[in-house]
Amino acid sequence: MTVKSTAYDPNLGGRDIDYALLSHFAKEFDAKYNINVLSSPKACFRLSAGCEKLKKVLSANSEAPLNVESLMNDIDASSKLTRDQLEELIAPLLDAVQHPIQRAIADSGLSLDQIESVELVGGSTRIPALRNRIQQAFGGKQLSFTLNQDEAIARGATFACAMLSPVFRVRDFAVHDINHYPIKLQWQPVPTDPDDDTEIEVFSQGNPVPSTKILSFYRKDGFSIDAAYARSNGSVFASATVPQVPPDPKGDTTLVKVKTRLNIHGILSFESAYTEEIEEKEEPAPAMDVDTHPADGAEPAPPPAPLKKKRIVKKIPVALAAQSASLDKAVLESYKEKESEMHAADKLVQDTEVLSCRLDFDVDDHLFTGP
Repeated sequence: MTVKSTAYDPNLGGRDIDYALLSHFAKEFDAKYNINVLSSPKACFRLSAGCEKLKKVLSANSEAPLNVESLMNDIDASSKLTRDQLEELIAPLLDAVQHPIQRAIADSGLSLDQIESVELVGGSTRIPALRNRIQQAFGGKQLSFTLNQDEAIARGATFACAMLSPVFRVRDFAVHDINHYPIKLQWQPVPTDPDDDTEIEVFSQGNPVPSTKILSFYRKDGFSIDAAYARSNGSVFASATVPQVPPDPKGDTTLVKVKTRLNIHGILSFESAYTEEIEEKEEPAPAMDVDTHPADGAEPAPPPAPLKKKRIVKKIPVALAAQSASLDKAVLESYKEKESEMHAADKLVQDTEVLSCRLDFDVDDHLFTGP
């Protein structure tokens, strides 16, 4: 599977629909029973459970009742709602559904005619009005529901774990994913060069993963680099410090290269820092054939020896802070060994229980059928 694009609205989901129902019935019960449901967390929890159940019933019926026993102050609250009323309450939410879909289609570079199937997952896609809005966003294409909408994400995660596990054998499934959240690197400016850039977006949204980028810095002293999401409040989630920079023989700034990597899971890490030196050495001239000498016996001047360039890489120690990289390979292998041991122990217990059941059955059978 190749991911072409992603788009989302972080403030839109099934919880927003539940809250719209909660607010509606809280206002109704305030006028009907003179109780302020929103002032009591316990009452809000009970009403939220009833609203979620009501929402599910309305997905298959045009009208549904709401009954909450002892909602507040020993009052049994009851009401009802039609599907048309529900759609009117969540109209702003339904209008917002099409925006991320249109953005995803535009970022993918595909036209509606190139899209063959639209698969829906997530429990909220059972709401008829939501399905209609999604279908409209895709130009009226038929929607597909080949998996249980509530279980699809968990099933996918389970198969992904099984592929990583050493004790399960499943068919490998390759996923070519992209970066969903643009990541920038930032650093302090050089005192001698105030016009120098202090940040750069290294991994943009839609960047294929895994991906490696190398940044070049001209420095004389140590420096630090911070990683943050470009569209967040700027909070740093990973840092790397190069405490010392090797001096340049000519007294100029030293070119330091920092290698960063975004792994297949979208986790950024600082891999290494190093300097490069280009060393030029003369190669010996190739031996000449005697037959190629001129007839007068004069020796031709040997061609100048070509210069061979050799790239020398010198690593620089890097101190990591708040690093969000993957687990160390040794730690990961220890976890895999532990999982294998747990699997073997579970299998031994299971085999022992089966053997015990067979022995009990044989004894009972002998007691019933014996002389």
